[in-house]
Amino acid sequence: MNANQDFNRLYRDISKNMASAMEDLGGLKVENKEGQERLFNITGKLREIQAGFDEELEFLETNAEWEKFTMAFFGETNAGKSTIIESLRILFNEESRQQLIDQNQGDVDKLAELINIHAGHAEQALLQAFQKHADDLAVARRECNQLAKILNDEASERVKIAERQAAESKELAEREAKARLEIAERQAAESKKLAVREAEARLKMAELQAAESKDLAEREAAERLRISESEADTRTKNKRILAGVLGVLVGAGLAATALIVVGI
Repeated sequence: MNANQDFNRLYRDISKNMASAMEDLGGLKVENKEGQERLFNITGKLREIQAGFDEELEFLETNAEWEKFTMAFFGETNAGKSTIIESLRILFNEESRQQLIDQNQGDVDKLAELINIHAGHAEQALLQAFQKHADDLAVARRECNQLAKILNDEASERVKIAERQAAESKELAEREAKARLEIAERQAAESKKLAVREAEARLKMAELQAAESKDLAEREAAERLRISESEADTRTKNKRILAGVLGVLVGAGLAATALIVVGI
Protein backbone atom coordinates (compact mmCIF):
# COMPACT_ATOMS: atom_id res chain seq x y z
CA MET A 1 0.00 0.00 0.00
CA ASN A 2 1.51 3.38 -1.07
CA ALA A 3 1.41 6.72 0.73
CA ASN A 4 -1.56 7.94 -1.30
CA GLN A 5 -3.66 4.95 -0.26
CA ASP A 6 -2.50 5.23 3.36
CA PHE A 7 -3.55 8.86 3.66
CA ASN A 8 -6.82 8.33 1.80
CA ARG A 9 -7.65 5.43 4.11
CA LEU A 10 -6.83 7.59 7.12
CA TYR A 11 -9.08 10.39 5.89
CA ARG A 12 -11.89 7.96 5.10
CA ASP A 13 -11.60 6.39 8.55
CA ILE A 14 -11.97 9.82 10.15
CA SER A 15 -15.00 10.59 7.97
CA LYS A 16 -16.58 7.20 8.83
CA ASN A 17 -15.96 7.76 12.54
CA MET A 18 -17.69 11.14 12.36
CA ALA A 19 -20.62 9.59 10.47
CA SER A 20 -20.82 6.79 13.05
CA ALA A 21 -20.81 9.36 15.87
CA MET A 22 -23.70 11.22 14.22
CA GLU A 23 -25.62 7.95 13.80
CA ASP A 24 -25.10 7.20 17.49
CA LEU A 25 -26.34 10.67 18.39
CA GLY A 26 -29.32 10.24 16.09
CA GLY A 27 -30.21 7.01 17.90
CA LEU A 28 -30.42 8.73 21.28
CA LYS A 29 -33.92 9.00 22.77
CA VAL A 30 -34.22 12.31 24.60
CA GLU A 31 -37.60 13.33 26.01
CA ASN A 32 -36.45 16.61 27.52
CA LYS A 33 -37.11 19.55 25.17
CA GLU A 34 -33.83 21.27 26.06
CA GLY A 35 -31.98 18.00 25.53
CA GLN A 36 -33.57 17.62 22.11
CA GLU A 37 -32.41 21.13 21.18
CA ARG A 38 -28.88 20.36 22.40
CA LEU A 39 -28.84 17.12 20.42
CA PHE A 40 -30.07 18.93 17.31
CA ASN A 41 -27.33 21.59 17.67
CA ILE A 42 -24.61 18.98 18.18
CA THR A 43 -25.76 16.98 15.17
CA GLY A 44 -25.90 20.11 13.02
CA LYS A 45 -22.41 21.23 14.07
CA LEU A 46 -20.93 17.78 13.42
CA ARG A 47 -22.70 17.66 10.07
CA GLU A 48 -21.13 21.00 9.11
CA ILE A 49 -17.67 19.82 10.19
CA GLN A 50 -18.04 16.55 8.29
CA ALA A 51 -19.31 18.33 5.17
CA GLY A 52 -16.26 20.62 5.17
CA PHE A 53 -13.94 17.71 5.86
CA ASP A 54 -15.47 15.63 3.06
CA GLU A 55 -15.09 18.53 0.63
CA GLU A 56 -11.43 18.91 1.53
CA LEU A 57 -10.96 15.15 1.32
CA GLU A 58 -12.52 15.01 -2.13
CA PHE A 59 -10.29 17.87 -3.24
CA LEU A 60 -7.21 16.09 -1.88
CA GLU A 61 -8.13 12.83 -3.59
CA THR A 62 -8.59 14.65 -6.90
CA ASN A 63 -5.55 16.95 -6.79
CA ALA A 64 -3.04 15.31 -4.45
CA GLU A 65 0.38 14.49 -5.94
CA TRP A 66 2.31 11.95 -3.90
CA GLU A 67 5.24 11.23 -6.20
CA LYS A 68 6.43 14.83 -6.21
CA PHE A 69 6.25 17.29 -3.34
CA THR A 70 3.94 20.03 -4.61
CA MET A 71 2.14 22.81 -2.77
CA ALA A 72 -0.50 25.20 -4.08
CA PHE A 73 -2.17 28.17 -2.40
CA PHE A 74 -5.60 29.56 -3.20
CA GLY A 75 -7.22 32.65 -1.77
CA GLU A 76 -8.22 36.24 -2.27
CA THR A 77 -5.81 39.00 -3.20
CA ASN A 78 -3.58 40.11 -0.31
CA ALA A 79 -4.66 37.08 1.71
CA GLY A 80 -1.03 36.13 2.37
CA LYS A 81 -0.36 33.47 -0.26
CA SER A 82 2.88 35.07 -1.43
CA THR A 83 4.04 35.50 2.14
CA ILE A 84 3.64 31.78 2.82
CA ILE A 85 5.44 30.95 -0.43
CA GLU A 86 8.34 33.28 0.40
CA SER A 87 8.53 31.80 3.89
CA LEU A 88 8.85 28.34 2.42
CA ARG A 89 11.46 29.56 -0.07
CA ILE A 90 13.48 30.94 2.85
CA LEU A 91 13.00 27.76 4.85
CA PHE A 92 14.19 25.51 2.00
CA ASN A 93 16.80 28.03 0.71
CA GLU A 94 15.31 28.09 -2.78
CA GLU A 95 17.99 28.76 -5.46
CA SER A 96 16.14 31.31 -7.58
CA ARG A 97 15.40 33.36 -4.49
CA GLN A 98 19.07 33.30 -3.47
CA GLN A 99 20.05 34.46 -6.94
CA LEU A 100 17.53 37.29 -6.71
CA ILE A 101 18.98 38.32 -3.35
CA ASP A 102 22.50 38.31 -4.73
CA GLN A 103 21.39 40.48 -7.64
CA ASN A 104 19.49 42.90 -5.43
CA GLN A 105 21.55 42.99 -2.27
CA GLY A 106 20.43 46.53 -1.59
CA ASP A 107 16.80 45.54 -1.38
CA VAL A 108 17.38 42.78 1.19
CA ASP A 109 16.16 44.80 4.14
CA LYS A 110 13.06 45.91 2.29
CA LEU A 111 12.43 42.35 1.13
CA ALA A 112 12.88 41.04 4.66
CA GLU A 113 10.40 43.59 5.94
CA LEU A 114 7.86 42.59 3.29
CA ILE A 115 8.43 38.95 4.07
CA ASN A 116 7.87 39.58 7.76
CA ILE A 117 4.67 41.46 7.01
CA HIS A 118 3.35 38.74 4.72
CA ALA A 119 4.48 36.06 7.12
CA GLY A 120 2.51 37.78 9.87
CA HIS A 121 -0.53 37.87 7.63
CA ALA A 122 -0.09 34.20 6.81
CA GLU A 123 0.30 33.32 10.46
CA GLN A 124 -2.81 35.30 11.32
CA ALA A 125 -4.79 33.57 8.56
CA LEU A 126 -3.67 30.15 9.76
CA LEU A 127 -4.47 31.05 13.35
CA GLN A 128 -7.94 32.20 12.33
CA ALA A 129 -8.56 28.97 10.41
CA PHE A 130 -7.34 26.85 13.30
CA GLN A 131 -9.31 28.98 15.75
CA LYS A 132 -12.50 28.46 13.73
CA HIS A 133 -12.08 24.68 13.83
CA ALA A 134 -11.16 24.85 17.51
CA ASP A 135 -14.24 26.99 18.23
CA ASP A 136 -16.47 24.56 16.34
CA LEU A 137 -15.04 21.63 18.26
CA ALA A 138 -15.34 23.53 21.55
CA VAL A 139 -19.00 24.29 20.82
CA ALA A 140 -19.65 20.65 19.98
CA ARG A 141 -17.82 19.58 23.15
CA ARG A 142 -19.86 21.97 25.31
CA GLU A 143 -23.08 20.79 23.70
CA CYS A 144 -22.05 17.17 24.33
CA ASN A 145 -21.28 17.91 27.98
CA GLN A 146 -24.60 19.69 28.45
CA LEU A 147 -26.42 16.88 26.67
CA ALA A 148 -24.67 14.32 28.88
CA LYS A 149 -25.78 16.28 31.96
CA ILE A 150 -29.36 16.40 30.67
CA LEU A 151 -29.29 12.66 29.96
CA ASN A 152 -27.92 11.98 33.44
CA ASP A 153 -30.65 14.15 34.97
CA GLU A 154 -33.26 12.33 32.90
CA ALA A 155 -31.86 8.97 33.97
CA SER A 156 -31.93 10.04 37.63
CA GLU A 157 -35.48 11.31 37.26
CA ARG A 158 -36.53 8.07 35.57
CA VAL A 159 -34.98 6.09 38.42
CA LYS A 160 -36.88 8.22 40.94
CA ILE A 161 -40.10 7.81 38.96
CA ALA A 162 -39.53 4.04 38.75
CA GLU A 163 -38.89 3.90 42.51
CA ARG A 164 -42.05 5.90 43.22
CA GLN A 165 -44.05 3.70 40.88
CA ALA A 166 -42.61 0.58 42.52
CA ALA A 167 -43.49 1.93 45.98
CA GLU A 168 -46.99 2.87 44.82
CA SER A 169 -47.43 -0.53 43.18
CA LYS A 170 -46.27 -2.25 46.37
CA GLU A 171 -48.62 -0.17 48.50
CA LEU A 172 -51.48 -0.81 46.09
CA ALA A 173 -50.73 -4.54 46.09
CA GLU A 174 -50.70 -4.56 49.91
CA ARG A 175 -54.03 -2.71 50.03
CA GLU A 176 -55.51 -5.08 47.47
CA ALA A 177 -54.22 -8.10 49.40
CA LYS A 178 -55.65 -6.71 52.64
CA ALA A 179 -58.99 -5.95 50.97
CA ARG A 180 -59.09 -9.43 49.44
CA LEU A 181 -58.30 -10.96 52.84
CA GLU A 182 -61.11 -8.98 54.46
CA ILE A 183 -63.49 -9.98 51.68
CA ALA A 184 -62.42 -13.62 52.04
CA GLU A 185 -62.96 -13.45 55.82
CA ARG A 186 -66.41 -11.88 55.36
CA GLN A 187 -67.28 -14.47 52.73
CA ALA A 188 -66.06 -17.25 55.05
CA ALA A 189 -68.14 -15.85 57.93
CA GLU A 190 -71.19 -15.51 55.69
CA SER A 191 -70.61 -19.01 54.32
CA LYS A 192 -70.36 -20.33 57.87
CA LYS A 193 -73.59 -18.57 58.88
CA LEU A 194 -75.29 -19.82 55.74
CA ALA A 195 -74.06 -23.36 56.41
CA VAL A 196 -75.38 -23.17 60.00
CA ARG A 197 -78.73 -21.86 58.78
CA GLU A 198 -78.88 -24.55 56.11
CA ALA A 199 -78.02 -27.23 58.70
CA GLU A 200 -80.71 -25.93 61.04
CA ALA A 201 -83.21 -25.79 58.19
CA ARG A 202 -82.31 -29.32 57.15
CA LEU A 203 -82.65 -30.50 60.76
CA LYS A 204 -86.08 -28.89 61.04
CA MET A 205 -87.03 -30.36 57.69
CA ALA A 206 -85.85 -33.79 58.84
CA GLU A 207 -87.80 -33.44 62.09
CA LEU A 208 -90.92 -32.40 60.17
CA GLN A 209 -90.46 -35.25 57.74
CA ALA A 210 -89.95 -37.67 60.66
CA ALA A 211 -93.09 -36.36 62.39
CA GLU A 212 -95.07 -36.60 59.16
CA SER A 213 -93.70 -40.09 58.54
CA LYS A 214 -94.63 -41.11 62.09
CA ASP A 215 -98.12 -39.64 61.76
CA LEU A 216 -98.56 -41.31 58.38
CA ALA A 217 -97.35 -44.62 59.79
CA GLU A 218 -99.78 -44.30 62.73
CA ARG A 219 -102.66 -43.49 60.37
CA GLU A 220 -101.70 -46.39 58.12
CA ALA A 221 -101.52 -48.72 61.15
CA ALA A 222 -104.92 -47.50 62.39
CA GLU A 223 -106.40 -47.95 58.92
CA ARG A 224 -104.96 -51.43 58.67
CA LEU A 225 -106.36 -52.26 62.11
CA ARG A 226 -109.77 -50.92 61.09
CA ILE A 227 -109.65 -52.92 57.88
CA SER A 228 -108.58 -56.02 59.78
CA GLU A 229 -111.42 -55.57 62.29
CA SER A 230 -113.88 -54.96 59.46
CA GLU A 231 -112.69 -58.06 57.68
CA ALA A 232 -112.97 -60.03 60.94
CA ASP A 233 -116.56 -58.80 61.43
CA THR A 234 -117.35 -59.68 57.84
CA ARG A 235 -115.94 -63.17 58.29
CA THR A 236 -117.94 -63.60 61.51
CA LYS A 237 -121.15 -62.51 59.78
CA ASN A 238 -120.42 -64.81 56.88
CA LYS A 239 -119.88 -67.69 59.27
CA ARG A 240 -123.20 -66.96 60.97
CA ILE A 241 -125.02 -66.75 57.66
CA LEU A 242 -123.39 -69.97 56.52
CA ALA A 243 -124.32 -71.64 59.79
CA GLY A 244 -127.94 -70.46 59.38
CA VAL A 245 -128.04 -71.75 55.82
CA LEU A 246 -126.55 -75.03 56.90
CA GLY A 247 -129.12 -75.20 59.71
CA VAL A 248 -131.94 -74.63 57.26
CA LEU A 249 -130.51 -77.19 54.89
CA VAL A 250 -130.11 -79.70 57.71
CA GLY A 251 -133.68 -79.05 58.90
CA ALA A 252 -135.04 -79.48 55.39
CA GLY A 253 -133.14 -82.73 54.99
CA LEU A 254 -134.48 -84.11 58.25
CA ALA A 255 -138.03 -83.15 57.27
CA ALA A 256 -137.69 -84.87 53.93
CA THR A 257 -136.37 -87.95 55.63
CA ALA A 258 -139.27 -87.98 58.02
CA LEU A 259 -141.77 -87.71 55.21
CA ILE A 260 -140.15 -90.57 53.43
CA VAL A 261 -140.35 -92.64 56.54
CA VAL A 262 -143.98 -91.82 57.06
CA GLY A 263 -144.70 -92.85 53.50
CA ILE A 264 -145.93 -89.73 52.10
